[in-house]
Amino acid sequence: MYRIYTIIALVVLSLIQFGCYSNMKKDRDAIEAKTVQKYEEKQVKEAKAYQEALAKQQTTINKLSADYETEKAKYKVKVETVTKYVDKIVERDVYRNVCIDDDGMHSINSLIQSRGTS
Repeated sequence: MYRIYTIIALVVLSLIQFGCYSNMKKDRDAIEAKTVQKYEEKQVKEAKAYQEALAKQQTTINKLSADYETEKAKYKVKVETVTKYVDKIVERDVYRNVCIDDDGMHSINSLIQSRGTS
C-alpha cells in the first residue's frame, strides 16, 4: 500500500515538475523572443542612422562639387581676339634696293671680322 502512495506521489511530483519546466520554457522562450526583437530593433535603428549620415554626407559632397564647378567656371580662360591698328611712322627707308641698311651692314661686317680673328 505504501508503494502505491509512493508511486502516486512520484507521479504527482513529476507532473508538478513537468508543469514548472513547461512554464519555465515558455518564460525562457518569451525572454529570448524579446531579446531577439530588441536586437533587431537596434540593428534597424543603427541602419537608419547610418543611411541618414550617408545621405547627409552625399548632400555635402554634392554641394561642394557644385561650388567647385562654379569657381572653376570663374577662372576658365576666355579667349578674345583684339585687333588694334597702330600708326607707324617710318623715319628712313629700309627696303629700297638693298635688304640691309648701313647700320646692319656695319654689324654684319664686324661679326665677320671677329670670327676671322679667332
